[in-house]
Amino acid sequence: GLDTALILTPSISLKKMPNKVSIGMATLIERYFYQSQQLVKDNYMQTFTMTLAPYFNYQLSDKWQFQSRLEFDWDQKGELSGTNTLSNNMVNTYRMGFGHQISRNFNWGSYLQAVIDNTKPETTMLGAYIGLRL
Repeated sequence: GLDTALILTPSISLKKMPNKVSIGMATLIERYFYQSQQLVKDNYMQTFTMTLAPYFNYQLSDKWQFQSRLEFDWDQKGELSGTNTLSNNMVNTYRMGFGHQISRNFNWGSYLQAVIDNTKPETTMLGAYIGLRL
């Protein structure tokens, strides 16, 4: 029953930083429009999410970078849909890891991600990514 989704990903970065440092804020805003508002309320479907993710990266060498970020999430579901009220029922996390630039268009990295206020083995994961720019 999804009609349309609107997704915005604005981000900002500080320009006047030391050569090896990058600091900024990545955001993700998603709004979902369904055919039936009653279906949303009855099934407690998510209609809005917002993520704010401040980051700090440090260039270790010409190929390696330390990467870190915090991630804070809010959403609207069911009865909250269509109001100005946001719920903070999604977990807030932090991520630390390393990225490796193989070439101008290809990179990879690995990281540790955990829940901010409940860091323990059950709320922690190891992850990896591969980036390819075409």
